[in-house]
Order: sequence, then C-alpha cells, then structure tokens
Amino acid sequence: HSFPTRRSSDLDLKRYRAAIGAADRILASVPDFAPALFFRGLALAALGKNNEALPDLVAAVDSKALAPGDDQYARRSLAMAAVAIPATTDALALLAREEAQAGADSTLLVAKGQLLERLGRNTEAMVAYDDAVNHANKDEEKRTGWMFGAELALKTGDPTGALSRAQAAWKSAPGNPEVATVLAETASRLGRTDLVESAEREAKSTSSMDRGLRESLANALFRVGRYDQAATNFEELAQTAVS
Repeated sequence: HSFPTRRSSDLDLKRYRAAIGAADRILASVPDFAPALFFRGLALAALGKNNEALPDLVAAVDSKALAPGDDQYARRSLAMAAVAIPATTDALALLAREEAQAGADSTLLVAKGQLLERLGRNTEAMVAYDDAVNHANKDEEKRTGWMFGAELALKTGDPTGALSRAQAAWKSAPGNPEVATVLAETASRLGRTDLVESAEREAKSTSSMDRGLRESLANALFRVGRYDQAATNFEELAQTAVS
C-alpha cells in the first residue's frame, strides 16, 4: 500500500521543482512579477525550504498586485513559513517589518503570537492573539485568534481568561471539535458543569465526534463529578478500540 503514496510524493516533488524552474525563467525577464514570486514561494515552502520561501512570499504580498484570494493565501503561507523556520527572532523581526509596511493582519498576528510564545514572551503573545481577533474579517480568523488565546491562557494559569475566549470561539462554531476540547477542559477547571454538558450535547449532535474529542469530554465530565456520563464515554471509547 505504500507504493501509490511514494509515487504521488515523487510526482509532487517534480511539480514543485517544475514550478520553481518556470518561476525562475519568468523572474529572469520580469524580476518583480508578483504571481511568479507567489508560486515560487509556495513551491519552496512545500519543499520545506521556508527560509528561501519567505523573501518571495513577502515580496508577493507587499506588491499588492495579487488577486484577493491569492493575496490571502500568500499571507497564510507567509505566516506558516515564518513559524516553521528555526530562527525565531529573525522570523519575528520579519513579521514586525511586514506589519509596519502593510498594516496589521489577522493571519500574521497569530503567527507573531506563536513566535512570541516560543520566546516565552507570553504577555505580548496574548496581545497579538487578541489583536488578531480585532483585525479579523472572517469568523474563521476570529476563531483562530480566540483559540490560540484560550490555549495560552490555560498554559499560563488563567482559566477565566481562557473560558471567555473559548466561549467566544464556541459561539462562532458550536460543535467544532477543537473548540469543544478547549471549552470542556477550561470549563471543567472552573467547575462549570453546565458548559461541559452543553459542549458534550452539541458535539454529539454533529458528525465530527472523533475519538480525541470524546476522550477530552469524558475527562472533563469526570473532573466536574459527572461520573456516569464520563463512564459512558469511556465505555464507548473502549468499544471503538476493540472494534
């Protein structure tokens, strides 16, 4: 069963390298052609060459010549590449320059928060996540900021701050497995049985009740003293493990 995957992977590598070669030829004639910079940056990032991808993605975004959909995708790719490189301080400086030049952007602010967390600058990271929510234009972007903020608040011993952010994320996407996991854990730490049970009910009403979510909900129910409900979830987990 591994052969199709290997062939597919080899084919992808060839495509990425071909895209880089084509972009190189275009950029040799038109050095600032934004679409070529964009596609070369994507291909380099896909090959794991994030340090090389960053200048192309930055130039493509700063050009303001990309179509709206491509511009958003370029920003997302830029954020991912910045988080992926090991030189955290350099990546943070790059995002700061980008913010100074192009203005605040939700996707880049979340990346900034992740880098600040990595450096142990948690207060600044939380500000970045909250700023990401404030600058977001889409519910999905707001939810991402809220979730990173909630998880950081949990890590830093602020369950009340985590709960407010998790509830906001839950309101935007009730039943979302990732949000339900964070909401249930946070609510159980604060003894909010009502929220844990609500998260379980709404999660079970969706088709996305995966094993990880069920386990998180079972643990949360146990922590708030709902032992019978927790046991039911644990039994269902055991049955799926056997089957």
